[in-house]
Amino acid sequence: MREILSDYQKQKNRSIRKIVKGIQELRNQGYTIEKELTETMIGTEVNHIYIRDRLKSQRIVEQKYLFSLDK
Repeated sequence: MREILSDYQKQKNRSIRKIVKGIQELRNQGYTIEKELTETMIGTEVNHIYIRDRLKSQRIVEQKYLFSLDK
């Protein structure tokens, strides 16, 4: 049986598919997606998501900030 979705649900599903496809394309290009836990000046901890390109010696060649995760 087919499920009828609202416009909001359709847009949400499209956005999720775009994120998944983008992550797959970045991994295919050799980038890694990494989480880094940092602490703000007021003491709260925030997880930042980066894409990084590393050499075999684990040295970071390129880093791009993507977004922060909410707690």
